[in-house]
Amino acid sequence: MEDDHAEKRWEDLTDDMITLYGIIRAVLTYLPLPIQLQHFSKEWQPEETIAALHALNRARMELIPPQGLSELHTELLQAAITDWLLGYDLAGFIKLHGDPGGWRLDGLEHVIRRGEFEVGKVALDLGIAD
Repeated sequence: MEDDHAEKRWEDLTDDMITLYGIIRAVLTYLPLPIQLQHFSKEWQPEETIAALHALNRARMELIPPQGLSELHTELLQAAITDWLLGYDLAGFIKLHGDPGGWRLDGLEHVIRRGEFEVGKVALDLGIAD
């Protein structure tokens, strides 16, 4: 990272990614057919990370649609997971290549906030959160 502010922002956003994963994971357990995902760990080995990413994508593609949710809630949950996966990819790119212009961190923050809104709307509507 180029400066202390960018480094702090990077740390905050990666923490937000872990929090968002946890929220998505929790909401999935409250669905009519509960979906269980592993707790996210920064200590995972690469093969564990890949397996977890595939499990999250499988939930998005195969396990959420047959839940009997409204079309809106199905789409919002799928979008939240897509945003998380995009954020994960973008975070990896930033870690390797940095963010000299600042837009990559902005993009990461954008997909995190959008994912928070999407999963939060589902949780609120389904009575999972206040």
